[in-house]
Amino acid sequence: MDLICLRCARYGDNHNMMGCLAYPNGIPEHIATENKHDEAQADQEGKFTFDPS
Repeated sequence: MDLICLRCARYGDNHNMMGCLAYPNGIPEHIATENKHDEAQADQEGKFTFDPS
């Protein structure tokens, strides 16, 4: 599986939870399943979207 999050500049480990600036407590299933984050979502922090690293 080629999870888009792994190629995002905003992705990082947040205290042993896989998270990023938009989802600091973990990437939600709907992002992982759709493998797309090109628009800010209502359930995220800030207006961060996928940023290729």
